[in-house]
Amino acid sequence: MAQCYFCEKNERESYLGGYYCSSCKKLQRILKLYGDDVYKTTDLVFIRNTKQQGYKIDTIKHNIKIDEQDENKDKDGYNLRNKRT
Repeated sequence: MAQCYFCEKNERESYLGGYYCSSCKKLQRILKLYGDDVYKTTDLVFIRNTKQQGYKIDTIKHNIKIDEQDENKDKDGYNLRNKRT
């Protein structure tokens, strides 16, 4: 069978019945049902603005610093499993 015209990776449902696979056909029905609300929801859920991107970058940098500090503690011999009193 031929590929879906939208996602271009799945097979179409049928040659005569349509151009889309079952997943893309479902998306098409949702778009017809909800209209512009789908675009608004997609932007709110999946698209990040520059402020949100900056916050995400800062969070990742903070997590990397914490991981590096933990590695440095392990290198200095500060590990509860190795330290015996």
